[in-house]
Amino acid sequence: MRILELADEDFFRGTLPPGQVDFFYAGGSPHKYQDQRFNQAALLRVRRLLAQGHYDLIACSVNPLPLWRADRGLARNLLLFLNRLFRCSHSFGISLLPFFIGRSRVPILAYNRKDAPILARQNFGLLRHCTRFFIRELPQNNWNLFLFTSSKNEDVVNITRQPLFQNNIGKIRPMPLGYAQPMDSYLPFSENKTTDLFYAGRNHSTTVRSKGLAQLERLRDLGYRVDIPETPLERDEFLRRCAAAHLVWSPEGLGWDCHRHYESLLVGSVPLINSPTIERHHPLEHGVHCLYYFIEGDHLVETVRAALKDTERLRAISRQGREHILLWHRHERIIQYMIEETLAATK
Repeated sequence: MRILELADEDFFRGTLPPGQVDFFYAGGSPHKYQDQRFNQAALLRVRRLLAQGHYDLIACSVNPLPLWRADRGLARNLLLFLNRLFRCSHSFGISLLPFFIGRSRVPILAYNRKDAPILARQNFGLLRHCTRFFIRELPQNNWNLFLFTSSKNEDVVNITRQPLFQNNIGKIRPMPLGYAQPMDSYLPFSENKTTDLFYAGRNHSTTVRSKGLAQLERLRDLGYRVDIPETPLERDEFLRRCAAAHLVWSPEGLGWDCHRHYESLLVGSVPLINSPTIERHHPLEHGVHCLYYFIEGDHLVETVRAALKDTERLRAISRQGREHILLWHRHERIIQYMIEETLAATK
């Protein structure tokens, strides 16, 4: 299978076997991927190859920048447009998708691996043309994906009445963040647990973390071994301390899905996660692959105290969770799922 990837990251090319993906950078940075930018020559080449039937699938990330912003004046918009035109014209690539695909019927797979639970307005054209759209932070009520994207979209009921969303809501699917690090970069299971709970992270982005820290301090006051480093850790040290803990607190950050969910399982600990706010693909299940808690009241403290009464059960959960993410949440497996879903929709 030959795949064209037009994106702000080489997610497909960096995961699939060499030579299977032609990648062109269409992000907003003027400096990244110097030799793979989607410039005019690349556009003409891709258009020719599509007409010749060279590609079996097009994979696009979300559109990095809008062509026009309604909240800015004419002069500001023109200035930004000219700046993009001369400094990073490749960032127009995804907006030009309808032009360069021509009459090609190649399936289009769109994906959003970013933190935001809202699909920005500049992606509505991509939504119309794609076969499937995969969203990492997909709200459990999928209609909420379009909230506040325009003055007409400040009410979910109004969103459900618009033909654009009615006709395309069925294309949307969840996707996990997953992990891509080689397995040898993770430490082996640590059976010798020296702490009860570990957490390291920044807390300015979410009240789930700032409020939860008070609960961790309460656990420490109750005599539990709570490891909270005061300074940032190098990756190896972070993983070592994850592995040494029965539980790793993994509250949501900029998005609900978090690398820590996966990393803690890969080193043999159990992630303790605030209850899900998104729709998930092959989700981690409470008491089977992880532990969930509610943010209200003392439920975090109560969940930790109950869990630590049976450390053998925690070891079983960590093993089952590790097997689960090895099966479903590797980047290779996620991409396979996305391709299969997209191609099945064309039959």
